[in-house]
Amino acid sequence: MRRLALALAVLAVAAACSSTSEQSSVRTQDKEAAASRIGDAANDSVQTEPGASSTQSRSRSTGSVSAPDSTGPRRRANADVPAPRGGPIKIGFHYSENIDAAYRAFGAEGEFVDFPVTINKLVDYVNAHGGLGGRKIVPFIYGTDPLNGTFPAQAEEACTYFAEDAKVSFVVSGAILPEDNMPACHAKRGLPLVWSYHYLLGRQAFDRYADYLYMPQMIGTYRFGFYADALASAGYFDRGAKIGLIRYDTAVHKEFADAVIKPGLSRHKQKLTAEAAITKPESASRAGDSASQISSAMLRFRNAGVDHVLFSPSGGAIPLLWGPTSESQGYYPRLAFTSLDIGNFVTDNLSDRQLNRAVYIGWMPAGDTYMQYTPKDDADLEHCKQATGVRDDTDMVRFCDGLFFLKAAFDRTPSFGVKGLRTAVERLGTAFGSPWSLTTRFAPGRHDGVSSYRLMRFYADCSCFKYVGSPHAVP
Repeated sequence: MRRLALALAVLAVAAACSSTSEQSSVRTQDKEAAASRIGDAANDSVQTEPGASSTQSRSRSTGSVSAPDSTGPRRRANADVPAPRGGPIKIGFHYSENIDAAYRAFGAEGEFVDFPVTINKLVDYVNAHGGLGGRKIVPFIYGTDPLNGTFPAQAEEACTYFAEDAKVSFVVSGAILPEDNMPACHAKRGLPLVWSYHYLLGRQAFDRYADYLYMPQMIGTYRFGFYADALASAGYFDRGAKIGLIRYDTAVHKEFADAVIKPGLSRHKQKLTAEAAITKPESASRAGDSASQISSAMLRFRNAGVDHVLFSPSGGAIPLLWGPTSESQGYYPRLAFTSLDIGNFVTDNLSDRQLNRAVYIGWMPAGDTYMQYTPKDDADLEHCKQATGVRDDTDMVRFCDGLFFLKAAFDRTPSFGVKGLRTAVERLGTAFGSPWSLTTRFAPGRHDGVSSYRLMRFYADCSCFKYVGSPHAVP
């Protein structure tokens, strides 16, 4: 089964193909043995306690909203008062609905997770293991359709529902939603957000939303200084390398280029030969504009002799837009990726020739590779599988990561408000066992938790990335 990780990227493939005179099938070999397989969890019933509803969900397709649980807390989400152990606490879960239809519409065949059912299974598992600091979780589940409207509007829609309609205390978002108004909207409403998405943010964003934004699986730009060092240690910079960078034309991606890439290359006596800043799509329908800009950038790169290409992290969208044009033009520079490009997604959608000698910096085993799913005996990942009944789906792991993170924090504090969460998180240190990341460390002012990475290489025998060598610390 060919799994895709990003609805925007799926649409971008179609847009990219329609904007070029030649359409190319990038991947011809069958990936069924390597791709994710979904279990039978979606059809199972969810057990609840008498008098409590296990699902408080809204369906955009029907417009119906279930009645809030009368046993839930009635205080505002941003109140910060100690709460008694054992009382229920409302948590919002934000997912992408109709994602299976979007995947299948563009050739991604197979079964997909029923997120509301599976999230309920996850909640039941955590409730059966003590809830959050002894408090039962009442889930409110909300889906937004990535094909319907703009990404900022989708983010505002979900945020408004959780804050004003459901009045939850905290939100875990694993929706495929590449838009930075997510933390802004939640912070404005005093609603802490655990954002489990492959989205690049800088120091300024983490500082601005310090009371409200947590990304356990993330590395912010301010801690990405190891990037060029990691590439050098992997032997990425061939003698006489001419390096190009593709990035979005946004402030944070410019920061990544100016504060991470350029000084890092300089330390290793390298420099950028060419740099291309493309428009970040506001909606799935605008992906064609970005694809056209990448095509123009590729021509400029070729004319400049660029033979090594770096991608600014984009959740896999930029590499996917790159792929069809690269194949049709027969342009195969040496590529480099990170976990924010989603390795198993990249190997699904770029050819072996495009990935030949590619280097990858990875810290999310569930998304880095199909064939070497985790480089260690990962009890936390196994807990996620037990909780959801889903064995190999990388999309579901993000919800486990977010809820287990909240549990790790609230099992350590009697205060369930905004300040209580921040205090507990900043005291976690290395105690959070993440099912999504290799290792994590939290500290005052550090809410992006990843603390180690491993190098990866592409292997044609499995058309996959594999870890090589030992873990390296992320400062």
